[in-house]
Amino acid sequence: GLRCYAKFHRNRRVTRRKGRCVEPESASGDQGSFI
Repeated sequence: GLRCYAKFHRNRRVTRRKGRCVEPESASGDQGSFI
């Protein structure tokens, strides 16, 4: 039940590479773009 957030929402490769997975409960609206 982890959600992956990416800062760059341009290329899927970059999004997958430069992305972090955090718990939805601990996820705040302070993250980058949501995928």
